Amino acid sequence: MQTIGSRGVFEVAVEPERNRMHLKLMGAWKQADADAYAESIRLALKVVRPGFTILMDMRQAAPEMPWIQQVHLDLQKEAISAGLRKTAEVFDGHVITKGQREKIAEKSGMLRQSFDSMQMAVEWLDVQ
Repeated sequence: MQTIGSRGVFEVAVEPERNRMHLKLMGAWKQADADAYAESIRLALKVVRPGFTILMDMRQAAPEMPWIQQVHLDLQKEAISAGLRKTAEVFDGHVITKGQREKIAEKSGMLRQSFDSMQMAVEWLDVQ
């Protein structure tokens, strides 16, 4: 696994052999966090190939302000344009955050599924 970017509120890594991006979102964000995250995602998109998948660990994520939701929406559209196949998001009972992510994915057209465990999410991503 190759770490692309990391800050107190996010981690972005790529697993080239599986053509997978790994994202972990944590806590509340500031503008500088969002800017660094966007830069990390764009760097990661240069490493993966069309048909890649994303595994998102949202278990420590906080509900997001509308401006950060827009950042995620824009980045999802960029990922789709780069060849994103599907995204698995793992939650730990964060109903508000989960609902926000569902709405963002609806707007972007991103194929996604929510899971309660990392193992189930990985198994879903591995199915062609």
